This record gives sequence, C-alpha cells and structure tokens, in this order.
Amino acid sequence: EAPAVRFAEEIDLELMAFVQRYAATWVKCSIVSLFGKEPFLQVCPEEVARRLKRNPRLIVPELNDLALLGLLDRARTARGIVFQLTRESATRELASRFSAQAALQAVRPLRQAGAVR
Repeated sequence: EAPAVRFAEEIDLELMAFVQRYAATWVKCSIVSLFGKEPFLQVCPEEVARRLKRNPRLIVPELNDLALLGLLDRARTARGIVFQLTRESATRELASRFSAQAALQAVRPLRQAGAVR
C-alpha cells in the first residue's frame, strides 16, 4: 500500500477540518476543549476565563468568534450573556472527539516519561 494512502487513513480528516475552523489558536483550542468535555455547560465569559486561567479580555472576543462560526450559542439571560455548545449534533460530536483527542495528547508525554500508566 502506498505511504500516502496509509497516511490519509490515519488522519481523521473530519476532525482536522474541525480544528482548522474552530480551534486554530491556543485560546480557541482551550475553549473548544472545555465545551467538548462539558457539552451541557452554559457559562458566562468570566467563568470560562476563570476555568482556563486566562484574562477575560482575551476570552470574550474568542467566544464571540466561535459563536459567529456556529460552534457556540450565545444567549442573554438574567445572569447576563452566557455561551453553550451548539445543539447541532454533528458539531457536538466533533467537539467531544476533539476534547478527547486533546486529553490524549496531554497524557502521552507523561506516559512516555513513565509518570502515567
């Protein structure tokens, strides 16, 4: 089998397109991972910033961008503006897969160092 064919089979093209569209920066990657891990989370920008240990001024534009792209739903509530993962099932599934893959990538170096089994 040709190396290019094997390479294409190993790459999740759907997930790669998802990453390019929604998680192209470290901040967006962290936000997408958070919502992928907790798909029913409905939270204000300040809480997202607190969970990610980031400045809210850095988080708010990224949340708004992800809402414009359709990954997040933005709503005004009695608590103020809140964000949650879209209800669109295929996108929710990709966010979950992305989050699981990101968690795997974080553990892999620890496994190689013998810190995690």
